Amino acid sequence: MNVYEYINKISPFSLAELETKTSYPGRIHYCKSRLETLAHGSARVVFVLGENVIKVAKNEKGFEQNLIESIISESNTHNVATLVKSGNGIYNVFKKASMIDLPMFEQFTNIKMCDLHTYLKYEKDKKKYNIKHDYYKEKIINENEFVGTLCGLIREYDLSVGDLIRISSWGIYENEAVLIDFGLTSTIYKKYYKG
Repeated sequence: MNVYEYINKISPFSLAELETKTSYPGRIHYCKSRLETLAHGSARVVFVLGENVIKVAKNEKGFEQNLIESIISESNTHNVATLVKSGNGIYNVFKKASMIDLPMFEQFTNIKMCDLHTYLKYEKDKKKYNIKHDYYKEKIINENEFVGTLCGLIREYDLSVGDLIRISSWGIYENEAVLIDFGLTSTIYKKYYKG
C-alpha cells in the first residue's frame, strides 16, 4: 500500500477530497472537521494524520513556507523532518515526531541551545554585516556535524535563526533531534511579517 492509499484510509479524511477545496479557509475547515489539531500558527495549522502530521496552509505565507519545507526535505538534509507527501504548497505530510524538551535536545545534539544560537547567528550575520572571521566559531561549525548542517541550511535557504533555536521547532525521531518547523526564510519574513 502506498502512502497516498494509507492516508486515504484514514476515514473520513481523504487527500483527494482536501485537494478539491479551492480556498485556504475551505481546506482548514475540511481538516478541522475530520482531524485532531496538533498546533497552529499565523500561517499554517498542523493536524494529526495517523502516524503522520499534515501542515495545511492558512494563507499565502503558509503556502510559501510549505514549499520551502518540501524543497529542504526532498534534499535529504540530515536532522530535518521526513517528508511523506507534498501537496505543492497547499499541504505537507511529514512523519510525526515525538516531543522534545531542552535537556533532551542538549543530550541528543551535545550542544546547548544558547551556544547553538551563537554559531547560527554568526553564520547568518558574517556575510551580511561583513563580520570579522572568528576561528573558534568556524572550527565548531566545520567540526560539529549538527551545527554544520544547520549552518548549511542558513547559507543555502536563508532560514531564520529565531525559528531554529526555538525548542518548539524541534522533535525526535529514534533518539535524534529533527527540525520540524523550518519554512520561514528571511525573504518570507520580510514579505509577510516585517511591517
